[in-house]
Amino acid sequence: MADVKQTGKQGTSMKTNIRYIRKLNHMTLAELSESTGLTSAYLSMIERDMREPTLSTLRKIADALGVTAESLWTDIPQQSVTRNPKGYQLMTAESREPKNLYPGVFYESLTENALVEGRTRGLIGHYGRLMPGAVSNPNLPASHEEDELTFVIRGEMTVVLGEERVLLKAGDSLLVRPGMTHNYINESKEPVEFVMVRYA
Repeated sequence: MADVKQTGKQGTSMKTNIRYIRKLNHMTLAELSESTGLTSAYLSMIERDMREPTLSTLRKIADALGVTAESLWTDIPQQSVTRNPKGYQLMTAESREPKNLYPGVFYESLTENALVEGRTRGLIGHYGRLMPGAVSNPNLPASHEEDELTFVIRGEMTVVLGEERVLLKAGDSLLVRPGMTHNYINESKEPVEFVMVRYA
């Protein structure tokens, strides 16, 4: 896997999993190009660390590969899902590392996910913090193949669901059905804390 330097708003160095995920998907560069609208030559240069993709480009690639955008630059177990022989999975507070996905958007994984045939599988859970003025997906609204349940712990945020806007306050929950575009926006003056769960 190559190292891709991200020079967008984050300004951080990323380790890309794009080529690995594409290969597991048995997808050619031409097929990925058709799905994303990006040229095969450009995609190849991204995989080989010869181009620095924007966050918008990474979102297109993630959607085409059927994985979350963070899967493109975080360390993911690259093997099939195996059942924990203990029957449970414990993640202590100390073991979680906050990821700053976009300006003002922080996630901590609540579950360990595995990559199966190029897709993130299993229970996907996040503890999230959305800072004042932040947007969960600033470039393109998110859309998933699975249900997404969000529960607000503290604060309030606006969810844009297609053309509709819904206000979520502490204690509220929202279930977004597969295929529906959505975006979370903090229009308040306080941080929002929430838990998000998907099952793929």
